[in-house]
Amino acid sequence: MSSDEPLFLEVEDVIELHATQLEIYGGSLGLQDRGVLSAVVFLDVNGISIDQPSEALYELTMGVAEGRIDKPAVAAELERIAKSKG
Repeated sequence: MSSDEPLFLEVEDVIELHATQLEIYGGSLGLQDRGVLSAVVFLDVNGISIDQPSEALYELTMGVAEGRIDKPAVAAELERIAKSKG
C-alpha cells in the first residue's frame, strides 16, 4: 500500500476505539448491535455519508438501543437515506 492510498478503519478498529473512549469518558461497555456498526463502517468505506439531522439519527439509534427498531427497519431507513441523496 502506498502512502497516497487511504487507510480505512475496520469494524474491530472501531470497537477498540469505542472501548478506549469508554475508559476515558465513562459509559457502558459493550456493543448493542454489531450489524449496525458494520453497516455504518461499510457505508463510510464506500464513500456514502449519512447526512441527516442529528435528531433523526438520535431517534434511530435510540430506537435500536431500546428494541423498538429492528434490523429490517434500520436497513430500510439507511436505504431511504441513500436514495434521498441520489
